[in-house]
Amino acid sequence: MEIRRVLIFMDPAVKVEIKQPIVQTVLRVEEVAAWLMKLKEEVQLYPKLSPDLWRDAITDALLPPYCPLNDFSSQVGRTLQLGICCPKCKKFTWTSHRYYLHCDHCGFCQSKELAYVKTICDYGVLFSNSNLERKELKKFLGEVGNEYYLRYQLKKHLN
Repeated sequence: MEIRRVLIFMDPAVKVEIKQPIVQTVLRVEEVAAWLMKLKEEVQLYPKLSPDLWRDAITDALLPPYCPLNDFSSQVGRTLQLGICCPKCKKFTWTSHRYYLHCDHCGFCQSKELAYVKTICDYGVLFSNSNLERKELKKFLGEVGNEYYLRYQLKKHLN
């Protein structure tokens, strides 16, 4: 079994010039679909391989997940702006409606579910060395945060 590395450039505006030969396949984002279809056809030519064989083949190519030694909680004296950040203007003033949030500063509207999940993920990244706790997440969401809606989103998206 052979492992082939593929380098994919996601920004269609990027122009890449490679001056030396490389081993990896280099694709632009618009070429990915055709490449995946070709790969699917290649895989169907081979008989079913056991999961153990796949695991053994990629073990050497796996990289450990990145996890910093210190997270934001170790930075004494630094404080965070609590609340849900507007992706457009980076302000934290929202008016909450039933299904969406409306930014009071720029007028941007975002689904409430997306805003909550994004903020939960932000919290998880900033405080990666500790477990998610609903009480701390509620504080992190700020005034817009709703305990019942937070509980619903946690059940829906996380184990």
